[in-house]
Parts: sequence; C-alpha cells; structure tokens
Amino acid sequence: MLLANPSPLTGIPYPRDVVLDAAQQLNKRGAWLIVDESLVDPVPGFSVAALAGTAAAPKLVVLRSPSAFFGLAGAPLAFIIAAGDLLARIGKLPAVPDIAHPVRAVTRLALADTNWQATARARLGAAGQRLQALLAPCGEVAGSPLASVLKTPDATELHAHLARHGIVAGHCPAASTLHFGAPHDEHAWQRLAAALADWKAP
Repeated sequence: MLLANPSPLTGIPYPRDVVLDAAQQLNKRGAWLIVDESLVDPVPGFSVAALAGTAAAPKLVVLRSPSAFFGLAGAPLAFIIAAGDLLARIGKLPAVPDIAHPVRAVTRLALADTNWQATARARLGAAGQRLQALLAPCGEVAGSPLASVLKTPDATELHAHLARHGIVAGHCPAASTLHFGAPHDEHAWQRLAAALADWKAP
C-alpha cells in the first residue's frame, strides 16, 4: 500500500498511530506500507520515519524529499528509510544518475539549518491558521500549514466567483470542496479576503 502523508491534495496529515497501525496490520499479511512523506517537514510530529524498518514496523518504508519545504523543487534527490536488508537490496539495483555536487552541498546546508526550519514552520503555521480563519465563514474548514479544504454546498458557485476575481482554487465537485494554499504575499491575502467578502455580501 502506498500512502501520501500529508495528502498532496488536502495537506491534511494522518496521525502517527493511525499510520503505524496500518503498517502493523499490513505486516501481518506479509504486505508493505510505503509512506511518501515529501510534505511532512512543516508538521514533523506526524512523521513515522523513525519507525521504518524497526521491530514495531519491519515492512514500513518511508520516502522523503527536500524539494517542497526547502524550496529545492526540481532537485533530483530523495531518501529511502527502511530496514537494512531492504536498503541493501535497493542498493544492488541498476545505478541511477549521480547527484550533482551542488545539489548535495545545498541539501546538506538546508538539512543542517535547524533555525531556518523552525522559523519556516512557524511562518507556515501562522499562514495556515490565518487562511482557515478567513475561509471559516464560508463553510466547514479543515487543513494544516500546507493547505486548507473548504467544504460547502456552494463550492461550484464559489469556485466560479473566485475565478472571476483571478483567484485559483482546487475544486472537487463530487465532494463539494475547494482546496487552497496560503497566498504568497500580503497583496494576495487582501485579494482573497476581498473576493470572499464580496461573495458573502448580501
């Protein structure tokens, strides 16, 4: 089973105990749980990387990438965290292209800069709370520092309304939801606030 945690669609993470229970249930059936944690850095408390390949979760494999959180999109670099015997088998697979030295160097610096990481997590957390508060009058809101999901019976109409204001939101008609990332600057925040206020106005 492959699980993305947090979900790239909603940004909502699964609790660690839920993921661990799934890994243990699959292990009883001789099956593997592969967890893609490419987006977990803003919410590290949900990561199960420390459990991968341990006695508690021997068939748990975790994939990590520095691309999203560290702003290294496009860097051909990722990590596999798993039991030692599995990593040894993976190491015998046909070689992939070497990772360029600048990518390695920048990644090492990014992973070592824990002060920047703490600041970025606080900034993303504040933005997530602000976004959810802004959306709350329009319906049911859930989310994380990465993204927010608005559930409303008026999702289709609100989606079209935002589009007319030049604001893009993900739309899932079947679930009556809209999906938002945090605006990138204060001007964008004000544009979203104005569009939502116009939507709510009588």
